[in-house]
Amino acid sequence: MGGEPPTPAETYLAALERGTPPSLGCFDLKLHQTAIYDFFSTLLLLGVLLWLGRRAHRTGFMILVFTIWYSAMRVVTDFLRVDRRYFGLTGSQLMTIAVGLTCLALLARYRGAPPRFAPAPSEGEAALPETGAEGDAAQENTARGQREAAAPPSDHAP
Repeated sequence: MGGEPPTPAETYLAALERGTPPSLGCFDLKLHQTAIYDFFSTLLLLGVLLWLGRRAHRTGFMILVFTIWYSAMRVVTDFLRVDRRYFGLTGSQLMTIAVGLTCLALLARYRGAPPRFAPAPSEGEAALPETGAEGDAAQENTARGQREAAAPPSDHAP
């Protein structure tokens, strides 16, 4: 197939003993450890998702937030990677930009899953709390209805 045979290990060991080890071709490059950047970004993302998860959101909200964050960080860290470029961007960057923009549009439009894709609340499952006087009255009516449904049946009609 051609090419040169590999350099024997003895050559490297002898140079190491002299105090002048030869470069193996990769030690003179400065590379970013993008996995470490991804790790710290993901830890920060976990904190954001736990903070956002303290209150109820529409179906799909959290996955949209996750995807937007991950897409943005992937675009940033891919600038530090050595990879084939198309139009100045890597294939991963092009894909995550498309996915991130799609999720950003969904988040802006629906703040989660569109109603036709969201499952209907099951009977007895409380919907997101409403605010104001109507919300208080609706919650009171729901609680009263649940108490009446749980009460044992009576022998006489009202």
